[in-house]
Amino acid sequence: MLSRFCGFLHVVLGLCLLLGSPGLSHAQLAVGGVYIDPEGLLRSSREVPAAEISKVLKSEPLESPDSSTFATATPLRKVSLRRLEAAVAARHAAGKPLSAEMQYLGGLQSVKHVFVDQETGDIILAGPAEGWTALPTGEVVGVKSAHPVLHLDDLLVCLRFALATTRGDGFIGCSIEPTNAGLQSYAQFVNTLGGIDRSRVPEIMRGMERAMGPQDVKLYGAPPTSRAALVMVAADYRLKRIAMGHDPSPSKKVVSYLDLLSKSTAGAKVPQHRWWFVGGFDKVQHAADELAWTIDGQGVTVATAPTSATVTNKPSRSATVFAENFTRNFNEIAGKVPVFLELKNLVNLATVAAIVARAHNAAVEAETKGYRPEQFLDSSACPLAAWSAPRQVPSLSNLRLVRDRHWIFSVSGGVELQVAGLLDPEKLPVADTALSTLRTQSMAAGVERWWWD
Repeated sequence: MLSRFCGFLHVVLGLCLLLGSPGLSHAQLAVGGVYIDPEGLLRSSREVPAAEISKVLKSEPLESPDSSTFATATPLRKVSLRRLEAAVAARHAAGKPLSAEMQYLGGLQSVKHVFVDQETGDIILAGPAEGWTALPTGEVVGVKSAHPVLHLDDLLVCLRFALATTRGDGFIGCSIEPTNAGLQSYAQFVNTLGGIDRSRVPEIMRGMERAMGPQDVKLYGAPPTSRAALVMVAADYRLKRIAMGHDPSPSKKVVSYLDLLSKSTAGAKVPQHRWWFVGGFDKVQHAADELAWTIDGQGVTVATAPTSATVTNKPSRSATVFAENFTRNFNEIAGKVPVFLELKNLVNLATVAAIVARAHNAAVEAETKGYRPEQFLDSSACPLAAWSAPRQVPSLSNLRLVRDRHWIFSVSGGVELQVAGLLDPEKLPVADTALSTLRTQSMAAGVERWWWD
């Protein structure tokens, strides 16, 4: 019954996490520029008075770098996973909290290279780093670049997934799914509408939201209370709002799907569509001996498909154009919407974890010394910070009038990081000898600390 109305009404899923604890906190402001209102609903931090945000952030001050060395920008900071793990274990054993340097992986903003140290059985991460600060919306970013820093907790989520002996889920990701009861209730509501005139639009939109009701947030491969989970859901939320015209597009080159569709449709039946982020770097290279790796490329693309089977099972032209334009202009958009860079960082760390797992398996097969985390993989010995778990999303409606006659309808959302597929052996080019030379130069003989420049 619902399909009858696909050419006339357009409702989009907004995101509102039911997080349990009302009020603002620094943690709630720290992912995606969102906060939780007293009713437990997720809102954009733009709706919060600047004075209130400032008060919250000052009440929980951000820990600054402990030394001027961390605050100094460098194109290639190195972090030893084995030494960092030992330093984290020592902190836990002493009952001390982790330092900001540990939580933010020494200020790394991305991992450009991964080096395997066979002599010490270690993995070295290398990439640009600098001191950090907090944006008004709470994201922790580089002082000069404004690029979000990497988080140890996100790395642990990825390592635990990549190195798990058994996996309940085949990927790291999230999806937002309407309930069967909600779809039936929505179809019944639409059936009662009859003619639609402009004066009834606000009433109809509220009715659609109530009829569809809460929608389920499903998480895969990541603990629901992890920061990584909240990053994925927050990024999906922003994608959805941009696609459906609830937020202005950050790029003039990207027109919302809703506006594209309203200009292209001639009143024919329009199938529902969804969009989701797909993680994967298109420029991953390794040395011939696989002891040195380079990670480069965009890291994130947007895919689309009808939400249910169609005759061709192909997305509409408008849906495809939006996905292609968003992908093509992702870097520009992400520069204005930090949570998309947070998602790219998560894909970066998932790729790192896949390389660590590959190196470990190679060492086991060759019976050589390799690195396999111990405490990092132990959720009891090395627990993740607990964030509020997203559970449900209330529906948010949006409408467009087409040719003074038709209203259009759709549903969208999701994130998918296929970790196992991030390193496709058939698509991995072998780098020239310069990469191996960089690895040799990056090894820090005699350095005791877990990081160096």
